[in-house]
Amino acid sequence: MAETTLFDNFERTDTNRDNFQVQHYAFLNTSAVPEAENGRRKVLSWAEGFTLDAEFLRRFRSKINKQHSAALLELFIFNYFKSHKFPIQNLDRAEVPTPDFKIEGKTRSIYIECTRSSNSGTTDSIDTLQSLILDSFKNIDKQQHFINISWLVCSDRTPSLKKIRHFIREFIKDKQRGTVLIIDDAGWKIQISLLPASPEVKRGIGFMEHPAQIVTPHLNVLTALNDKRPARYKLDQPYIIALLSEDIHLDYLDMDLALFDGAPFQDKLPIKRGREMAFFIGKQHLINTSVSGVLLVQQLSPYSSQLPKMMLYHHPNAKYPLDPAMFNMPQKYYEQIDEDNYKIVELNTVN
Repeated sequence: MAETTLFDNFERTDTNRDNFQVQHYAFLNTSAVPEAENGRRKVLSWAEGFTLDAEFLRRFRSKINKQHSAALLELFIFNYFKSHKFPIQNLDRAEVPTPDFKIEGKTRSIYIECTRSSNSGTTDSIDTLQSLILDSFKNIDKQQHFINISWLVCSDRTPSLKKIRHFIREFIKDKQRGTVLIIDDAGWKIQISLLPASPEVKRGIGFMEHPAQIVTPHLNVLTALNDKRPARYKLDQPYIIALLSEDIHLDYLDMDLALFDGAPFQDKLPIKRGREMAFFIGKQHLINTSVSGVLLVQQLSPYSSQLPKMMLYHHPNAKYPLDPAMFNMPQKYYEQIDEDNYKIVELNTVN
């Protein structure tokens, strides 16, 4: 059954390292809290008809948030199109490189590839190390305190977890409530403070902050899209990249910048050499025409009553264009008004 397969040994919470002090953070797979039960039911409904192979289960159960949320995106995309009566199937990628999904049509098929944009100000290696540090806190007796953490400086080197736990234990023993502990190790600078808590309260880890950095969500989107160009696939059909972003800074203006308006701003943006362009246009020429569209998904959480936000961006000169009437979602396409300029046309085809 999908239920026992998906949630067997499922050691995650909604926010990756949540504030609930439960062994191995095994909360959402066992909790009777209504939000958790509703979330499990929703995920299981998404998975109906989805092929659950070992590689997918590894990512779904991963404690690394990016891997887990990428797996959730695949389930959501599969269920969304299936529930809208599209004959969608997830493809076997074991032997031949293929996109994630194929929608069979009467005259042609549509391929969909899923990916995830990183958050502004963080990298995969830093996210993994932060997760490792927080994981080590489960061995600290913290029922008498809230432990508030601020990441002042992050590093791609692994700090001594034993040293960090020792410092925090000593800090707790001294009952230095209201004061601050600064831990410097391996390039990391971590600020710890304690707040009194009732022994009945099982929250332990408090808020976290990232150091101030330049926020460039459009560059994160551009990087993710460039990694999913269909050059490695032999396709002669429409191709959609479904992009999940959990970046709170990303808005539709950033998407327009990443897809279409990047070229005029090359002198102002720190774009790497070889990527001096947006995804749909570069150096005043339309590019990546084999990508029919980009489907942006935001605010995806099975444990929320809110529906995810979606927007389908059509390529202005796609080799295999999409019919907007097929898709029951907000959409944007670009209409050329003269040799150098395009205007954005928004469609709201939600019934």
